Amino acid sequence: MKEYEINPSTLCIYPIDKKRSYVYELDDQFEVEMSCFDIINSSCLFFGSSYNGRRTGSTSLLNSTHKVPILIEESSEIIFFPTASVSNINCIWISYNNLESIKKIDKDYSDVLFKHNREFKMKISYFILSNQVIRSKRLKFEFNLRKKTV
Repeated sequence: MKEYEINPSTLCIYPIDKKRSYVYELDDQFEVEMSCFDIINSSCLFFGSSYNGRRTGSTSLLNSTHKVPILIEESSEIIFFPTASVSNINCIWISYNNLESIKKIDKDYSDVLFKHNREFKMKISYFILSNQVIRSKRLKFEFNLRKKTV
C-alpha cells in the first residue's frame, strides 16, 4: 500500500525501516510504503492540520514538549502517542482510543492489549508506556474541558 490515513480502527504504526511501516488495525494488518512519521503527518493534514500544528496544540494543552501525544482528528478524538522521540527510527505510534491495557513483562518489554483482543509484545518499558497513556488521558481531558467552555 502506498498511502494510509489513520482511522478509528487503527491500533498502532510500527516502523520497518526509514521508508516503510507496518499498520495494525482492529481486523487487519499490512505494510505501507511510508514512514511512521509520514503516516502521522499525512493523517493530520487529511484532517485539517499539520503534525507541527497538532504538536503545538498538544504542547500548549499539556505544558510539555517531549513525546507529546497528538490529537489526529478532533470530532472522533483520535489520539496517538509516540513511544520514543519522533526522530527515532524505532518510534512506534499507538492509538490511545483503542488501547485496553498494558502489562509489564520485564524492564524492557511490555504487553500491549488493544480492543478485539489484539495483543502485542513490544520492546518498550512499562514506565514509558504508562507515562504516555497518562499524557494522552490528560490531552483528552484538557481538550474536552476547552470544548465545553467555548
